[in-house]
Amino acid sequence: IPMIKLTNDLQRGMIKTYLSIFLLTTALITISFTLH
Repeated sequence: IPMIKLTNDLQRGMIKTYLSIFLLTTALITISFTLH
């Protein structure tokens, strides 16, 4: 059971990381479009 919990926590962490990267990329694209 601890192993399953660890996997779930890891997946949540990865989702947060991907979400952060996605938001950062979106922000950068928006800024570049605004500047040009």
